[in-house]
Formats: sequence, structure tokens, C-alpha cells
Amino acid sequence: MNINTKLQERISRRLTETKSPCKFYKTVKNAEKVAEDLALKGAAYFDGCYQRQLVKLDDVKPMRYIIVYIEEVQKYAIGFDMTELLSRPDIIGGYVGIVAQEKHYTF
Repeated sequence: MNINTKLQERISRRLTETKSPCKFYKTVKNAEKVAEDLALKGAAYFDGCYQRQLVKLDDVKPMRYIIVYIEEVQKYAIGFDMTELLSRPDIIGGYVGIVAQEKHYTF
């Protein structure tokens, strides 16, 4: 399965229902900056070692993410890989929608 294509299709389909299905960015550079920050914070939220203060934020492995181009709006969107994150061995419980509430897609 091509995650890029599937995410593009999900966002494009959602655009037919609402004007703003997620946050969009004019450039890849802008999307990358946001993605790097949120990937680290999102991973830290679920990281048991970080939550128990055994490691610093810089030591947390960030979430995986992809940046996709959405032709309809001629902008970029970010998708975060929650499946990989939640399969990590030191994960603790929490609100699964933590990244989605920031108006980003997850897969």
C-alpha cells in the first residue's frame, strides 16, 4: 500500500466535505519545520522513559511522518505514523488523538 497516495486521497476526499480538513503549508520547508517539532512532542507524550524523566526530550525518538502535496489546494500536508509509534516497546497510555487535535492526519 502506498501511504502517500492513500493520505492524498483521504485529504482530497475530505476537501469535498469541508474547506479545511487539516493544516496546509505553502512549502515543504514550512511543513518539515512543523512536522519535526510535532513528531518529537507527540512521541514524547507516549514515551514511558521520557514521562518517568529517565531521558531528556532530545533523547526521544521522533514519530515517523510524511509530507504530501495536495493538488486541489496546491499546498502540503503532514501525516504522522501512529501505528509505528504505538508499537514501540516503551509506550505508555494516553490520548490517541493528541496529534489529530492539532489538525494533522495520522495513519
